[in-house]
Amino acid sequence: MDAEYIKALNLNPNHKYELISRRSEDRKGRDTDYEQYREYDEQGNDLGTFTIADTTSHFPPQKRTITRV
Repeated sequence: MDAEYIKALNLNPNHKYELISRRSEDRKGRDTDYEQYREYDEQGNDLGTFTIADTTSHFPPQKRTITRV
C-alpha cells in the first residue's frame, strides 16, 4: 500500500495491506481510482476489507482527494 494512503487515512503503518481489486472511473470531470484492500494486524489476523477512493479533478485547480469509502 502507498505510504501516502496510510498517512492520509490515518491507518496503522505496522499492519499489512493486501490489494484485492482495483478499478477506475472517469466521469463528471473527475478521474477516480477505487482500490479494495484486506487488512492484517501484526500477528497476521484478518481485520477485514475496506475500499479507498483516490479522486483527481480534470480541470484547474486539479484537486486530489483520498477517502475511505
